[in-house]
Parts: sequence; structure tokens; C-alpha cells
Amino acid sequence: MPLGIYAATGVSRLRFLGVRAAGSYIALFGGSVGSIALAISGLSGWVLSVPEVSGSLAATRVLHFMTVLFGGVFFAVTFGLLAAGVSVTGHFFHPLPRWLVWFGILIAAAGELASLSLLTLPAAALIPIVRVCGLVWPIAVGATLPKTVRTREKPSINIDQQIGPKIEAA
Repeated sequence: MPLGIYAATGVSRLRFLGVRAAGSYIALFGGSVGSIALAISGLSGWVLSVPEVSGSLAATRVLHFMTVLFGGVFFAVTFGLLAAGVSVTGHFFHPLPRWLVWFGILIAAAGELASLSLLTLPAAALIPIVRVCGLVWPIAVGATLPKTVRTREKPSINIDQQIGPKIEAA
């Protein structure tokens, strides 16, 4: 559930900073669904500890599959959506440093490519990359997002300029 809370507060901060792009909603969706995926994975692992369930070979196989599917592939893909939503909006609206934007985009690409692990085993190597980098990246984003809106400086008026029509003496 902390991932869902992080997604909600991160998107709230982006909206506060003036980001009105669809990427913030993609990030919210990815973080919320990723949090649910981790909860399903954890609950599947917990049910495996029940002696009656672990005694059934069919139930054990299904629950192991659900644990890996939701805690691995499904989480990596949804976390990739979170990272993509925050990083792409961070690229266009500049609330994040450039290196952090590209780090998030790389995590997002790895997360989306991790879905290929359902078809080919070598792609499964991307899942731990997303999970480990997924511990560092949100902390860095939370630490570097501005806490206040940047105010634009008012243009200074040159003394030689006049406001209104110029009146000359005759």
C-alpha cells in the first residue's frame, strides 16, 4: 500500500506544481495498480503457508504462479507506468533534474519490456532491475520535486518608458 500512497502524493505534488498532463494520471494508475499487484502477490504467498493449501499440489502451483505473476511481471509493468508518467511529465515541465528523468525512463522501459518474460525467459532478468531501481528512484523523485511553485519575476519597467499616451508641452 505504500506504493499507492506514494503515487497519490507524487501526482498531487505534480498537480500542485501546475502539471496538467495525462502523464500524471498514468503515474497514478500505475502506482495504484502496482500496489494492488504487490498485495495480491503477498496474499498469495501468505495463503501458501496454510498447511491444508500447501498439501495440495494443484493449489500450490496456482498460488506460486500468482505470486510470481503479480509480484514480478505485473508489478514491473505497472511500476514502469508510474515511472514513465512521472518522468515524461518531469521532462516536459522541468520539475525534476535531467538525470533523474532519464533514470526513470530507463526504469519504465525495463518495466514494460519485462512483460516479454511471459514469452521468453531471458526477459525475466529485467524484473529484479525494476524492483531494485524501484526502491531508489521514488526516493530520489520525492527528494528533488520542488515543494513550492516557482514564481515568475515581474518584468521591470524601464524609467524611459511611459504608461499611457505621451503628453508634450506646447
